[in-house]
Amino acid sequence: MASQTPFERDVIIAIDFGTTYSGFGYVFLNASQDHIYVFQKWGRGQGMGYGKTPTALLLTEKGEFHKFGHAAVETYGKQAMSKKDCKKLLYFDKFKLLLHSKKDLNERTEVKARNGKKWPALDVFAKCLEYLKKTATDVVNERHLRSEKDNPHAEVMYKPEQIQWVITIPAIWRISAKEFMRKAAYKYSKEKNGDSPVSKVSNPVASFKAGIASPEDPDQLILALEPEAASYYCRKLPFDMFKGQKGKELVKDTLDKEKVPYMVVDNGGGTLDITVHEVNADNGHILEKHCPSGGTFGGIHVDQEFEQLMIKAFGDDFIRRFKELFPSDWQVIMNRFEEQKRAEEEVDNDEISIALPLNFIKSCYHEIGEDDAINKRVQRFCPKNVSVSSDYLNITMGMLGSLHRPIVTKIAEQMKSLLAKQSLQDVKTIFLVGGFSEAQFLRKEISRQFPDKRILIPPDPQLAIIRGAVEFAQEPSLLRARVMGKTYGLNIWNDFDPEKHPLEKQEIIRQKVYCRDIFKTLAKKGERIDIDEKRTYNFCPLNPDSTEFSFEFYSTDEDDADFISDPGVVSENVEILISSPNTAKGCDRELRLEVRFGGTETKVQVLDVESGNVKTACLQLVSSSVFHSRFY
Repeated sequence: MASQTPFERDVIIAIDFGTTYSGFGYVFLNASQDHIYVFQKWGRGQGMGYGKTPTALLLTEKGEFHKFGHAAVETYGKQAMSKKDCKKLLYFDKFKLLLHSKKDLNERTEVKARNGKKWPALDVFAKCLEYLKKTATDVVNERHLRSEKDNPHAEVMYKPEQIQWVITIPAIWRISAKEFMRKAAYKYSKEKNGDSPVSKVSNPVASFKAGIASPEDPDQLILALEPEAASYYCRKLPFDMFKGQKGKELVKDTLDKEKVPYMVVDNGGGTLDITVHEVNADNGHILEKHCPSGGTFGGIHVDQEFEQLMIKAFGDDFIRRFKELFPSDWQVIMNRFEEQKRAEEEVDNDEISIALPLNFIKSCYHEIGEDDAINKRVQRFCPKNVSVSSDYLNITMGMLGSLHRPIVTKIAEQMKSLLAKQSLQDVKTIFLVGGFSEAQFLRKEISRQFPDKRILIPPDPQLAIIRGAVEFAQEPSLLRARVMGKTYGLNIWNDFDPEKHPLEKQEIIRQKVYCRDIFKTLAKKGERIDIDEKRTYNFCPLNPDSTEFSFEFYSTDEDDADFISDPGVVSENVEILISSPNTAKGCDRELRLEVRFGGTETKVQVLDVESGNVKTACLQLVSSSVFHSRFY
């Protein structure tokens, strides 16, 4: 089918697929008001109501979908407590970090479940997205039915092609990670996806049978960069909606008048994602001022510090056994810690208190002793900072700050390093978004370390990305240019030049001398590239009989490279394949490559001029070790 633009569809659904938590929002494009809805009923089956649910997946022993989110955490915990099939179930969480850390990401990449069993990562991501899609379409259709109940001519359900999908991803991801996410979204499945947390809407057309979008209609899925999406949302808010700010003027109006760059700091559960934008004074378009930066500096590091504190207070063996016997209770402790670390400090200036589950108290009685013995043990290893009283774990604000300090220091250092650059010294405004930006210690420390900056924290920072992703899909061309974070190139062959090519790179084919492994630069680090900019390159085959060609992409953090074997040059593990069936012209055939680097994804088109065969796509993961012919 022909691709449609977001405005030719009827509803936009954005999925924020996070390291620790996930959620979604949506907007009806044909409604009288373009109100953005965020689903706020996650955990309803567990007596809760949140805007996000844990990014946790539970599969059966055979790898079939079982539960997702709060239900996965709770079910796995109950199974562990009863010893029933716990070792057989496949439980996954925090697996999104794999896409940032794995350099040779491909379709065969595996992720390890809690029981140690490995499972195809592509399948894990696909099943999560399947569930989120099913839930989102149920919610959207249910609201649509309510709003159109008095309209006899309204369609009962949205058809799959009427929905524009958005999935948020970190801006610092490599090309291969972006394409991995797209491939997972495309993945076909015939499985039953489990129960949605909303009432089911039974319609065979709208029910989920395939993936989100398809290779035949790739534009139905937009990958939105998380800090960019958040900036779309924040710019449209008045100042008085930000914590500690006053005034009804829209932030975007002030930024337009100031004509200086602004920074977006996305503090997520797994990663830190920083981008810097500026406004084009002539037309109001947004331009990326500096390439995205960051790393694995997310809020989970504070949770890890808290776990180490618990080990210090109660003993390594005790905590290890408790986590094995009562995983859901351990998750309760971690959730309560999460809530307390986000609480306003004014609630209690001295300490935070975490209610301990009954099973934790009973385990303490059994292994350590009564209340006095427990407190003595805790006081011995954590004097003055941690205590236990009336089934509560009390942690001083000073200790809470100590748990945050290592990772917050790294975040501040990243920000300082960027702001020290000559081109960014006039940045006045910093947006803090993402779930970890709700942590009070982080907020205060960033404000303290950057007193000359306007620190803007939106209401409910963890949902800013969802709302912004919906807005991004409505106005994707507002951001007109991005800055390359790496130098990208292809692996090609060329005529051998003894004055600049090393002898070990020499290859002779049909009495002609070539140099192999040449890094053909396509885009340089630091270049600002317009989202519509197209770069064209022409190549010819080395072998006159070749009919299949693979353009494989490489990158380096340096400004340039001579060969793909140079230090620091790595394969991006993505390619585009093209067939050239007409070999009549042999090596005189022309392969024309067009590359667009300016979007959220790298899009390419290859034309075999002789046959007219055209391949247009986002880059895809390298699928196998099958040899494809070389070109020069």
